Formats: sequence, structure tokens, C-alpha cells
Amino acid sequence: MQEALFQRVVALTGITVGRSLVSLPDARAFHLDPELAQGPRQAFQRGTEFAHIHAEYDGSLHLTLPPDLYDRVLETGWGEPHPISGTMMLFGPRNEVELEVVWAIVRESYRFATADGSSQSKGDPRP
Repeated sequence: MQEALFQRVVALTGITVGRSLVSLPDARAFHLDPELAQGPRQAFQRGTEFAHIHAEYDGSLHLTLPPDLYDRVLETGWGEPHPISGTMMLFGPRNEVELEVVWAIVRESYRFATADGSSQSKGDPRP
């Protein structure tokens, strides 16, 4: 499931995969092309990195989220705050249904980083 999620994220416009600027060396980070990185400072972990997936034995990922979605993810139990940075640690998907939910949340992180105003923000935690 982690690899399926990874392939979806790298297919987004303007994504470069590289080493994380904030995580362990085995994390795969998603860096947004600078010209697309129009979101607020809090939409990025460092530089233009808005998310990273931890090693395959872990399956979780860290990402930035708009405040209202961050709160909904916490309330619904899809993730928890990183103890130092406060960014959201999203639990990795274990099946197709969870993959769709996690993918929707990752897309919202991408929209936050690109300042795409179409981000959904109310109701169901699945954007």
C-alpha cells in the first residue's frame, strides 16, 4: 500500500523525490518545485518539502496540513502530531479503503503547499 501511495504522489505536478531535510535518511521526501511552492510557510517542513514517507518497515508519513484538516485528522484518529515539529504523522494505509483516505489527505497537503484554493475543509475527514 505504501508503494501505491508513493506512486500516486510522485505523479502530482511539480514533485521531486529526494532525501528528507527533517527525517531519517531512509525517508523519501516530496519536494515541490519552487515555482509551485506558493503556500504559506507552515505548508512546508523545510525548504519545499511538504511531506515524506518513512521507510517501508514503518509505513507512516509526515505531512503539513491546513489547520482545520489537521484538527479533523486528529479527531478521527488518522494521525497524531509529531512530538517535536507538530506536523501530522499520518498512519500508513493497510488496505485499498485506507489508501483512498490517506491519498485524499496527501492531496490536501499538496494543495496547501501549492496554495490551490480548491482544498476541501469541512465535514468528512476524507477530503
